[in-house]
Amino acid sequence: MKEQSDELAVHIGNQASRVAAAIDRHQALSRPALAQDLIGALAVNSAVLCVEVRGG
Repeated sequence: MKEQSDELAVHIGNQASRVAAAIDRHQALSRPALAQDLIGALAVNSAVLCVEVRGG
């Protein structure tokens, strides 16, 4: 069970990292609709409950 949990955490972390990189690459913080579309890729996973974007 612990191994599955660890694998899921790695998977979600990798996905979140890819989304964050895409948001940065496309300057999506200034384009909310694009940011929302990119973040939507995380929402399809039932393990993700909430996503928050912070500029900085």
